[in-house]
Amino acid sequence: MSSLPLALGEVKTKLKAAFKKPIDPAFPLLLLLMMAGLGLRWWGVNWERFHPDEWTAYIIHYLDKGHWFFPHEEIWHQAFFGLAALCYSATNWCYTFFLKLLGPPDALGVQLNVLLFGRVFSGILSSVNVLAGYGLAKSVSDSKPTALVVAALIAFSPLLVGQSHYLTVDASLPLIITLALWCAVKICKGASLGQYILAGLTFGLAVTTKSNALIILPTFLLAHFFAARENRPGWTRWGLGQPACFLSGSILGLIMGYPGFLVNGTDIINRYLYLFTKYTKPRFSEYDSWLDSPLADRLGWSLGTMDQAIGLVMIALALIGLALAVWKKKKTILVLGSYPMIFYLAYLLIANRLGERDHTSLVPPLACLAGWCLYYLAQKWLPRPGLRAMAICLTGGALALVSGLKAAEVSYIYWQDDTRVQATQWINHTLPLDATVFVGRYGPEDLTRKRGNLGNIRNLKPGQYISQKNYAVYSSLGEAAHFHWFTGNTYTPRGEVAKMIPRDMELIKEFDLKTPDDWRKLPGKRPFPIFVSPLIRVYSTLPPKQITHPFPIGHPSQLTNDKYLFAETNNPDYSQNNSLVITGQTKKAERVLRPSEPLEEVLVELTHLGEHPVEVHFDQGPLTGASFLLHPGQVRREFINPMCWPPQMERVYPFAIQLGMVQPVMMNLVSDPLFLGLKALEMGSYAKAEAILTKAAQRHKKTVFPEALKASALFAMGKVDQAAEILGRLDKDLMQIEKLAFSPDRGSEWLKNLTAWTGHYPSLLLNGLTRQYRISPYVLDEPDKIHFKGEGYTASSQLNKEKNKHVLKVWLADVFPALPLKAKLTLAWHQSQTDLTDDKITLELIRHNQKGIFTEKAQLITDPGQMRGARGKGEYSLNLEPREFGTRWEVRLTVPAHLQVTLKQISMEASPRDAFMRSARWVLLARGATWLKQGKTAEAAELLNRLAEINPGFLPALEPQVEALVALGQNQKALARLEQARPLLASRMKKLKWAINIASKFRPNQTLTSLKREWQRINPALKTSRFEEGLSLIKTKLSRKKIKPGETTNLTLVWKAEETPPANYCMVVHVKGPKGFYVFDHHLPLKMRAFNRLAKGQVVVDKHPLLMPKNAPQGTYQVRVGLMRQGAEERRIKLVPEKRLEIMEGAGQGKDYFVAGSLEVAP
Repeated sequence: MSSLPLALGEVKTKLKAAFKKPIDPAFPLLLLLMMAGLGLRWWGVNWERFHPDEWTAYIIHYLDKGHWFFPHEEIWHQAFFGLAALCYSATNWCYTFFLKLLGPPDALGVQLNVLLFGRVFSGILSSVNVLAGYGLAKSVSDSKPTALVVAALIAFSPLLVGQSHYLTVDASLPLIITLALWCAVKICKGASLGQYILAGLTFGLAVTTKSNALIILPTFLLAHFFAARENRPGWTRWGLGQPACFLSGSILGLIMGYPGFLVNGTDIINRYLYLFTKYTKPRFSEYDSWLDSPLADRLGWSLGTMDQAIGLVMIALALIGLALAVWKKKKTILVLGSYPMIFYLAYLLIANRLGERDHTSLVPPLACLAGWCLYYLAQKWLPRPGLRAMAICLTGGALALVSGLKAAEVSYIYWQDDTRVQATQWINHTLPLDATVFVGRYGPEDLTRKRGNLGNIRNLKPGQYISQKNYAVYSSLGEAAHFHWFTGNTYTPRGEVAKMIPRDMELIKEFDLKTPDDWRKLPGKRPFPIFVSPLIRVYSTLPPKQITHPFPIGHPSQLTNDKYLFAETNNPDYSQNNSLVITGQTKKAERVLRPSEPLEEVLVELTHLGEHPVEVHFDQGPLTGASFLLHPGQVRREFINPMCWPPQMERVYPFAIQLGMVQPVMMNLVSDPLFLGLKALEMGSYAKAEAILTKAAQRHKKTVFPEALKASALFAMGKVDQAAEILGRLDKDLMQIEKLAFSPDRGSEWLKNLTAWTGHYPSLLLNGLTRQYRISPYVLDEPDKIHFKGEGYTASSQLNKEKNKHVLKVWLADVFPALPLKAKLTLAWHQSQTDLTDDKITLELIRHNQKGIFTEKAQLITDPGQMRGARGKGEYSLNLEPREFGTRWEVRLTVPAHLQVTLKQISMEASPRDAFMRSARWVLLARGATWLKQGKTAEAAELLNRLAEINPGFLPALEPQVEALVALGQNQKALARLEQARPLLASRMKKLKWAINIASKFRPNQTLTSLKREWQRINPALKTSRFEEGLSLIKTKLSRKKIKPGETTNLTLVWKAEETPPANYCMVVHVKGPKGFYVFDHHLPLKMRAFNRLAKGQVVVDKHPLLMPKNAPQGTYQVRVGLMRQGAEERRIKLVPEKRLEIMEGAGQGKDYFVAGSLEVAP
């Protein structure tokens, strides 16, 4: 017992000495390298699962349940999974403990995601290899600069970074191989029996981490040979004792790595032999051997794979270092270099695959050889130690920097969704429910459409598979570039598979990571790791067809919660590449555009769908950003010149918004020039439209719509001659547009005529305008509300016992274009004739506006008596009027409780004719208005009258149409047209004033009277604005209407209580200028009565200073005044929800603000 205090005292003395010892300068650098490597390995680790080997997350889950090992016919190398399971169990226990202690009540039962934990753990082990590599390099060179260079090369290795994003053994294997090589170096220098046991332990753990680690055994034998020859111990020691210690350590390592050895060790050996033969014999032929293979091609291709995985520069330095070691008889370096050489030769000669991921264990020894090469050359040529260290650090630092840039590219891939994830989502959301999708090797998985084998298509004659319902998916990963298959004499060169498809099929959709060279589209080519498919194409099995006249098509926008979305490099002839996202609980939304060509301009549309004002911060790259306040229902549009970021990636454009509070804000990105030009026309930005459409015309040469829409923009800008010149050149095609626009809409016949002129396939065109939703089965007799969801929708089902009815509510996730829609609803019934009663089945489609508030509904009443037969299905249609972009739809089915009627499918489709007319109306307007200017009045009037018949709400065509009618003396028709357009003119003062001037040219008429009434209603000269809930604004005044930045003007507001208001209000005062809003919201001063304490008829005067910021840009500002019900009612506990009040009568009727005047800000 007396020795224990002495031992404790000795330990205490050593600890004090260790703390007093100065910190090694290399330690902070080494720690920094580890953190940098870990950051790259964790960058985007929480991405979708698509690596074929990541099913092994189940092994961790299985071992976490208390099992010793996971029984599998092949997977017995489970050392990594066993260690991961132990760490997962401890981490998950702590996670669930603190979650129960601190988390919400509904957090009970929540577990850590096994796949995510496995990836995080894989990254940790890979970054620990930085430290192990440092130790290994220092043991063979005794140089800290060299060891730091090796650590940097391991930290920034693109191969190790890429593989660390997967839950596989390929990222953890290099760590145990590095430790095993370290032990081999120790043996070479002369090791004790304990170190032999440790070496055997690392060997056993390496083999049970991945079976190909058996190749390291010759390295241990070589190290033992050098040690025996150098030290010359007795034969009993080197022939029996040391091998026995190594063998015992190996057995211990095998059992620790896979306890299944204790159960059936012989079977494990047989399984290892099976794996050996499986990966050393040709996959497609039982009779070919490697001797029959084209060895020269195999050698060249394998070196190319080594170059992509590791880099030829590092390989060259490693080979030079190995040659120097042979020359100088440096035994430790020879031991170190034996492993990669034997590994490569084994794979080259006997393996049937040369996979990039199989080279991970070569990185640490090759990095050490390269570092030792630099160390030796510096020792040889540079006399001073300082110069040697500097040369080693600069050269190695340059290599590490290049590797770091490559690793950043690799990590960035994982920061987004993979093409296969996006292709799967697009196919499941866009292709018809009854489509058959033929998929090749490593194509999209988890498809909800019928799946076929792409290989079968290539073996069939075209007539056997061509169908409007068939599609084919080609993945560049299917080229098997990471495997070298032997197929006897029928060897197919890489890249030929892709060439076989386009000859027979129509390309309709492409997901491309946009490598600069076509040859790099093959997988495994930097910067794309294995199992990342750089290119996926979706084809229709219909033959390729030239699209002669593309036009903009606004398709329903797929909404996903994915953080990043690759730009849809669509074939623009069938759908457009807008990217849509709506913020959720994270208060953040991001999208990444990956277009086929560099973007010059993007339209960013932000729409507030919530109920409260919200501060929005917008970012596009590191240099473009803005902060502003967005009000409920407000739409903010801005054209920006996007910046590619990060710079090493080509055509990558990130967009992000961050909100100050949780509110639904929709961000829509439009980048296609043709669609962008149309948007600019609709916004009234004619100069912008002309510039964009000029570029669109260059992209779509010899097509009508870009040039014709450009002529529309030119005419609107007053450049009549230029517009006339373009229209005259396109006269024949414009006659075809006119014919299509005014021909009767007879469904298939009209679509056939459009197809004949444009070259579109009708089925593909309809697919681009349709969304289908297949409703999952649900119960009808459950009184509690049941929530469920499916592809593109969420739903609830409940039996209302009081009303004796069952109600199904389905909310569609997609946002539809501002076009007329047709809803097709499929009902299924199961009933007997005695079930039929007079009760009605009600189908409703309820529209929600941008604030998410119920606005209207289209209703269809169905008689159950029409549902004949015990079982059956029926389709019911509803036509929906066009609404603003951002409208969301709810489908509601109400069924009497005793009937068995369910909703099976919903289809929402826009008409191709309406999509066509969205562009054609601008072309016809330009044609008619140009004729009017050229004196062809009768032709212009006829064309514009027909345009008004099919599109009466198209207000830009009103003025030239009325002018043409007046010029022809058809005054009554002109007045009738003005009366028809009066509801649209009520919100446009300039147009309304013009209409009054036209109507006043004729004798007194009813149209003039109604137009003047509208003018009196909206004219701001009428100061009184009566808000809902009983308050009127009867007077406003600005003390100064022209001020400088930093100066103040006083705003006077006079309010009158028409009746006692039910709540107190906040006065909303916004000064809108060239670059957004300045907010001066405030309440009545405390000395005044609150609004809800005013008596009927009482007037209150509020004066408030408006201090303009010193950085306010010069220009004209509009002062807007409104009211918001906010906070708790005075002297009550009940909370009142926030609400912007609407003006019911007077100036600004229908809006939630009154324009109090203009303010000029100038220096």
